[in-house]
Amino acid sequence: VNCTSTSAGAHQFATSGTPTFFAVTGQAEVTIGGGATKDNALAIESNTTAGADYDSNIVLARSRGTHASKGIVQSGDFLGRVGFYGYDGAEYERAAEISAIIDGTPGTNDMPTRLEFKTTPDGANVPTTKLKIAKTGNIHLPIDNQKLYLGADLDLEILHSGTTGVIDNNTGDLYIKTTGSGDDIIINSADDINLMVQNGEQAITAYGNGAVELYHDNTKRFETTANGVKAARYEFDTDNYITCNTTANTMEIVTN
Repeated sequence: VNCTSTSAGAHQFATSGTPTFFAVTGQAEVTIGGGATKDNALAIESNTTAGADYDSNIVLARSRGTHASKGIVQSGDFLGRVGFYGYDGAEYERAAEISAIIDGTPGTNDMPTRLEFKTTPDGANVPTTKLKIAKTGNIHLPIDNQKLYLGADLDLEILHSGTTGVIDNNTGDLYIKTTGSGDDIIINSADDINLMVQNGEQAITAYGNGAVELYHDNTKRFETTANGVKAARYEFDTDNYITCNTTANTMEIVTN
């Protein structure tokens, strides 16, 4: 290995007959694989025609045991972390973190792992997990009332409060649709389904027992029962109608 130094304080390392593979500049910038630092503290460059997967990469690896006698990692072991720190005027504080954690029992050709992303809220100095990518590929926002925002202006938000799930569209209409031929839209509830309109007025209620109610101006006008239907009033027009009093079991026919 050849090591050369320059008057600017840079140090370059190379094997005989090959380009520089490691260098430290006078500005404490580090390059691996040659090339320029591009104004970064660390730059890794790959120059090869060997194949598509011969890229620049960083490997964070872990085993249990010792260097000479490695042991299998266990569920809950951190394989690697990327930490982000900021100086608070007195010391560096950990501000954010990305971690890879074993999530299950590993074995030969079997390494179940999740990723966790941590950030620090205002007024704190310890980052907490805000997003997980599970070994199954599922994405988990682990904090109640934590919102997923979509759109340039945070127009659509999705959250769960711990007891209630909410989809809130702040701008424009919200479309739920299918585009395939013969595809249906199915709303499946373990209990009742309520459809409300402007100002929270009731429009349709479908109960878990099969009954359905229709409302106008927040007043029930029609309902289904096990024996048929009930209607408070049936209008042919504004002057001709039938009214039913289900309490007194009476009917009135009005014609004008």
